[in-house]
Amino acid sequence: MVKAIASRKKPKTPISEEPEHKKQRIKQKRKAQRKKTFEQKELYRWMEAFDRFYSS
Repeated sequence: MVKAIASRKKPKTPISEEPEHKKQRIKQKRKAQRKKTFEQKELYRWMEAFDRFYSS
């Protein structure tokens, strides 16, 4: 379980990153998240888990 959590750590951003570059990077990341299908999103995983929990 600990290994799974450790592997999900976010990569550190460079210290010398400009604020404008950071905004662009975050904007692109958000745009990519919106394009994911519903099955790939985190909410879907939670719904599946609750469904299994309550159906058993």
